[in-house]
Amino acid sequence: MIKEEERYYSYVILTFDYISILLAYVIAAPLSGYVVALVRQDILPWFSTTPLKEILLFHWSQYSDFLLPMLLFPLVALKFSESYRLTKIYTLREILKETAILFLISSALLSVFFVFNAPYLEKLTMIVMAVFVTWVLFVCNRLIFTAYLKMLSRDPDILNHLLIIGTGRRAVQTAMTFSSHREWPISVVGFLTNVPEEVGKTIEGLPVLGVIDDLPKVMTTTVVDSVLVSETVREVAAMRQIAALCSLAGVDFTMNSSLMTGKASAPFVERYDQTTLLVYKFVNPAPFKLLVKRLLDLASSAALIIFLLPLWLIIPVMIRMDSPGPALFAQERVGKNGRRFKMFKFRSMVQDAERLKASLAQLNEMDGPVFKIKADPRITKMGRFVRKTSIDELPQLFNVFVGDMSLVGPRPPVPSEVVQYGLWQKKRLSVKPGITCLWQISGRNEIKFNEWMRLDRQYIDNWSLILDLKILFKTAFAVFSRKGAE
Repeated sequence: MIKEEERYYSYVILTFDYISILLAYVIAAPLSGYVVALVRQDILPWFSTTPLKEILLFHWSQYSDFLLPMLLFPLVALKFSESYRLTKIYTLREILKETAILFLISSALLSVFFVFNAPYLEKLTMIVMAVFVTWVLFVCNRLIFTAYLKMLSRDPDILNHLLIIGTGRRAVQTAMTFSSHREWPISVVGFLTNVPEEVGKTIEGLPVLGVIDDLPKVMTTTVVDSVLVSETVREVAAMRQIAALCSLAGVDFTMNSSLMTGKASAPFVERYDQTTLLVYKFVNPAPFKLLVKRLLDLASSAALIIFLLPLWLIIPVMIRMDSPGPALFAQERVGKNGRRFKMFKFRSMVQDAERLKASLAQLNEMDGPVFKIKADPRITKMGRFVRKTSIDELPQLFNVFVGDMSLVGPRPPVPSEVVQYGLWQKKRLSVKPGITCLWQISGRNEIKFNEWMRLDRQYIDNWSLILDLKILFKTAFAVFSRKGAE
């Protein structure tokens, strides 16, 4: 839940803090020299006889011994304050309170290093300037980041969609806690109840989506990222079964810590005001690795979009010349935990292909809910070429760039397939979908549906950046060999 996003975004804030320190040093060193010259009343000759460039270089080198202690500021912050917590940086008052602790400690440490060294006036001035400018920049960082997070909190694709088990006092109180803090990236989708008469009603404006036995159905028909058990074990006797269902679907299982009667350990302990939650994650969050993965997606997709510019001009013309209709085909697909998005491809079929699909249902050669025909009569002449060469997938680079997809991940299904999934198959939706995956490099259409689903689960359970690189390398080989492409 928030802890995962907190670990992810703390790296971003930390990076900007280090940039701020370098900027503060660039500003504070010459500024302190100016103040010292002003105090000594030699400011006029200081400016009149020395070029500005030489002044800056002189003071940057003169105060270079300050730079290393200044670079320790964020480490002090991590140890002595909570200024990297998402729940602590939402108001100016909270930001000033948390960062003030940091800079009081930092000022004391700098004083120990430098105040008793000669010349006293220069060192003291530099300490004041460096600490003040860095503090201002740190506060600005968090104000900008706060504005950014508040903007993200209005995007339903960013929010963590939470389903609460139970409708008692504790469950309602927890839901209201999240509802009263709109800045937290959590959206309560509703409740499941033990009382059948409550189904269909609303509690504090939130719907009761079903009874507890409806959990598998709700998780496959509603966007659910986390399930929170907020009633006592006596009221929810099937807690182990709920956890097993969450594990099967790749959805976070969370419980209120007040339900535990003895010592309990959990991968994540999260606190929201007076509510403490234990969060069990069944899909490894790895926030730093996910940040690297996203940066690689951004850089790679941008580079390929630019590099393949000739294809963006030539392929659409060839498609339009081969058959009437638009060159791009946009189709609704299902992403992480049920989120919908438009996936783009170069059109490889006739314009009314979707309408003709029902008449060809008896020719389907794939098992499971997937529809595939090797000699599909809807495919155009140009379509066979772009499919054989996988050129039809290239527009998905734009999906990767905007964040709907990743370069590597389970292929995004269409909604009509997802409604036919068993719960164990839904786990493939617990990560961001991708252009290529283990299925893509293992034979694609030659693989049975359940084996395909097992490959996706295998990828999720064993994910690493190295595995992504291996899949990308093997994908390039599969594209050139045209293995399994139809």
